[in-house]
Amino acid sequence: MTIVQMQYFIEVCQYQNISLAAKMLYISQPALSASLAELEEEVGFKLFHRKSKGVYPTEEGLLLLKHAEAVVKRFNLMQREIPRISQNQNLLKVGFRPYGGEHLFFRIYRDFEKMHPEAVLYAHETSNYVPASYLDDDVVDFLVAGNGIMPMNWKERYESQLLGVQEPSLYCHKDHPLASQTHVSFEDFCRYPIVFWDGHSVMMASMGDVLAEYGLKMNVVGVMPQMTGLMNFVYNNIAMAFLAGDFCQDIECFRRIPLPEQEGKKLWVGRSEVHVYWKKDTERYTNKKMFIDYIRSLER
Repeated sequence: MTIVQMQYFIEVCQYQNISLAAKMLYISQPALSASLAELEEEVGFKLFHRKSKGVYPTEEGLLLLKHAEAVVKRFNLMQREIPRISQNQNLLKVGFRPYGGEHLFFRIYRDFEKMHPEAVLYAHETSNYVPASYLDDDVVDFLVAGNGIMPMNWKERYESQLLGVQEPSLYCHKDHPLASQTHVSFEDFCRYPIVFWDGHSVMMASMGDVLAEYGLKMNVVGVMPQMTGLMNFVYNNIAMAFLAGDFCQDIECFRRIPLPEQEGKKLWVGRSEVHVYWKKDTERYTNKKMFIDYIRSLER
């Protein structure tokens, strides 16, 4: 029994007229009748009752019709999916964690596309707290993230490649009182407003502890979920902020300022290694191995 035979059978059941069904199928009536006869011979039972005004399915024919419709529906779905499946040969889903190496992500995105124009990279920004779940649930094929947020047993589940190191820098507006200073004191750091990213809770706590030893408290005016919020605070000369990414240095009104230091003591800002992670079985896929080979070629 072929798909074509099932399609012919379904059409005749729908129109209950062989001549009309043949016309709709763009085949001759004798060819359609011959196909139905072959199908009846194969299944071993009569498919239609024949009347002067047409045909209608037998009880056995109705039972076969349900199965034939299900098979043809699934076949048509497969046909529609084939182009998408074909496109997936070159589709690579790469996730990145905000403020967790995203500047490195965009760098490899740009360079990989230049090297492999046939590939299609789809970028996915993950949540700040459980980015590894995007790998586990196959939302992304690869994840760019700092090593500090991966699960304890990540080496059992994933492969990885070091991309670089991320350390946020302190920025203010060019008109800010500290913009031209070569030294920033703890008092300066607390005197002027500062805004933080919500993923920097450990850094904030560490800084707060150090400053408390000197009887000082940070002038925190906001905690933002996205880097754009931090950048707008700096851009509008409202507050200082810790930002990451080479592009920050190219913003005309931004100024990078030194971290506060007093009596040889510096504030800890966090320095993390940024890796690309992928599941251990990923390398068996040709298109994904291409990306893995590229990532590994970046090793210094």
